[in-house]
Amino acid sequence: MCGIAGIFFKREPDPNLLGAFAQAVQFHQRDRGPDDFGGLRVTNRLYFFHNRLAIIDPGRARQPMVDDQGVITFNGEIYNFAELRLPGESYALNSDTEVLLKGLNREGIRFLDRTHCMFAFGHYSYRNEELMLARDRVGIKQLYYIDRPDLFAFASTMKPLMLLSRGETDEDAVFDYYLNRAVKAPRTILRDIRQLEAGHLLRFDPRRRKIAAIERWWSPSDVERTKANEAEIVEEIDRLLRRAVAYRQVSDVPVGLYLSGGIDSSLIAAIASETAPNLEAFSVAMPDRWLDESHHARVVAKRYGLKHHVIVAEPDSFLDDIEDWALIQDDVVADPAALSLYQLSKVARDAGFKVMLSGEGADEIFGGYNAQRRYVLSQRYHALFRPLRPGAALIDWMIADNPKLRQFVHQLITGPSYYGVATIFEPVILNRLFRRPFDPPRSVEDFAQAIRRDVADRLPNDLLTRTDRATMGASIEARVPFLSHELVNYSLSIDERLLIKGHTQKYLLKKLAERYVPKSNIYRRKIGFDLPLADWLRGPLKPMIEDVMKGSWQGGLIDLGFVREIIDLHQAGTINAADKIWAFMMLELNHRALLALRRPLKTTAQSHRLTASWSIQAGALC
Repeated sequence: MCGIAGIFFKREPDPNLLGAFAQAVQFHQRDRGPDDFGGLRVTNRLYFFHNRLAIIDPGRARQPMVDDQGVITFNGEIYNFAELRLPGESYALNSDTEVLLKGLNREGIRFLDRTHCMFAFGHYSYRNEELMLARDRVGIKQLYYIDRPDLFAFASTMKPLMLLSRGETDEDAVFDYYLNRAVKAPRTILRDIRQLEAGHLLRFDPRRRKIAAIERWWSPSDVERTKANEAEIVEEIDRLLRRAVAYRQVSDVPVGLYLSGGIDSSLIAAIASETAPNLEAFSVAMPDRWLDESHHARVVAKRYGLKHHVIVAEPDSFLDDIEDWALIQDDVVADPAALSLYQLSKVARDAGFKVMLSGEGADEIFGGYNAQRRYVLSQRYHALFRPLRPGAALIDWMIADNPKLRQFVHQLITGPSYYGVATIFEPVILNRLFRRPFDPPRSVEDFAQAIRRDVADRLPNDLLTRTDRATMGASIEARVPFLSHELVNYSLSIDERLLIKGHTQKYLLKKLAERYVPKSNIYRRKIGFDLPLADWLRGPLKPMIEDVMKGSWQGGLIDLGFVREIIDLHQAGTINAADKIWAFMMLELNHRALLALRRPLKTTAQSHRLTASWSIQAGALC
């Protein structure tokens, strides 16, 4: 796992801008790749850069990597690379990067069909004279780009590209963010920085000096949900999950585990421990016992003989990291739990780990979220509540101070609707927030479509983006077995009535977990990775709210008076609006921090060392 970047000059290369961009890449993506930095002149106009976190063949497989047919700068893993070596090719390294480079050189994008992987990469073909950018199937890794009249550039994060950006806010992206706590690709919060969508590739033609095509290279299976034999389904999920975990243990450095105590990470712990007897697990304990599930994690750790590390989420350490976090997650996602994941990742890194297994993604594809359950319930009971429609306005007025309840009751009475798992400002109040009217995206029509929306939107734009920043911000590579493309495709073929059966969410995974985990850990209240944020915003974080409100740049887009009303209701204990207040704070701090990056790095002793380091490596590679 690494940080990648590249720049193509459509006119004569500007040495000063090239140097400033190289310096920005090395500095702003240093946590993604603290082990090495490389730069390469690919052509007279095209340059690749690479911040390396050394995991596979750590002593040798430096990047950007070049052979006589092409060049690559690669972020990610090809887990089954040993099976993909091509006959007739000569391989000098034990490196997935080398296998990917030669596979792309010979077969092009179709080589990726056989991979078990996560990635974002830039590849240049000497034969085709083409630059290709690509992102993995479900969007585990991110890739951003900017296309100006004078240049085209890309990077793993938005931060290096800020040097090239005009810094203009995309209002539609702000709407996306306040609806679903994340911006939907291909947008970012800035108009001129774009994001490549999951499962897509971009072809750039250096001869014509423009983007030739953006196209999809992979789509989830479009099959009917007909699989309904519970025993067979559980058996197949077990087989595919075992295969996914085994691939994601391929590493030349130690592999650890994030263990929440929930069934997803517990399943991975059980399976991974069979082949990794010295597996170490890392957990967060919450000071509020109502939100703490670390005791469930301890049960699993003891059962499978894991060395168990536990940190306690405290408001002081949380407060200390907030402003740094606002820039670490440059593509902002309003999930406060991600900051705890970042803090836990720093502990794992200090313990000597570079790679961690995670249970992320299981809730999305197997029906584990309360929002999914509420949508299913509104579908079931809408007919019973439909007669109340004439009184909908009165009912709406009676519960106006509780937007979540208001949205759910609105669905029961007027018709089921679903806009994704993490709705921050519910559609019933969005037009009070914004100064100009916005229409929410069209709702799905059934639960099967709801799951597909979460796979296409929630996973790449929200969950996987925040996980990438929280882990790579601490120089940790997170691997997500539940998002193996085989498991994702299989999940989409299961009769959706088995995902939430009766009132039991994630029914099939719970049946599988019975083989590995005590039932007391399985059939209990769902907690998730929640923090006591509501209390902290009424206490130690309250001064920060006031500081953020002063001089907010968002006043031209949203009604700050309405935001103040929400804050006051929360402070009074009338409602819990922690998610809304956090979203407002994070967007405010993030935008300020991003705009500050439009200035080149100051010339300091450190920046001289960065430039010198790049110059030496680039000269050696060219």
